[in-house]
Amino acid sequence: MFSISTLVDVVRIPPSLFGTTLKKAAINILKEKYESMINAELGYIIMILDAKVDEMGLQIAVHSIGDAAVNRVLNAYDYARKVNGRRDSRHRIEHIELIQKSDINRLKDLDVIASMQPVHPPGSDGLPLEPELSKIGKNRFNEAYAWKSIKTSGSVVIFSTDWPVSNVDPLNCIFNALSRKVWTKETVDQRLDLHETLSAY
Repeated sequence: MFSISTLVDVVRIPPSLFGTTLKKAAINILKEKYESMINAELGYIIMILDAKVDEMGLQIAVHSIGDAAVNRVLNAYDYARKVNGRRDSRHRIEHIELIQKSDINRLKDLDVIASMQPVHPPGSDGLPLEPELSKIGKNRFNEAYAWKSIKTSGSVVIFSTDWPVSNVDPLNCIFNALSRKVWTKETVDQRLDLHETLSAY
């Protein structure tokens, strides 16, 4: 497995220019909030790097939190497939805290694995609801941490603890996956059932 961050170290490109764009950071790219020149440059850089690494026959993992970051990584995986052909690449995206509805099916179409962490949603594992829910916005609640929607689309969803950022205990992660609360009455329940949760590990 090849992590983009490894290649970033080699070519000395700051990791902050890639898909891991925290919602609280200035570099974050959220689809409905703003677009800028760096977003276009970011997408181009990721496409070229992904295609080259895929050509080497390596598995790629890119951390992407914002919905536009996820979109750009999917575009890069799509480009790599068009350039190099389809193979059992098992590329994945880490986190996917927000995803556009139109990109949910693209995960399956591109055979991209969604690697998600049940301890991350606001309100889980002792995390506060605010200010994260306000940052997400009610209009995007159903596309946030959308485990069930992604799984139902036919995509592969895997769970992890995100250690050392979070508790390494997988039972704690499983508990949080099964006990996640919806944020409003209108919010989709994105929990997986017990069998699906265990399978995700």
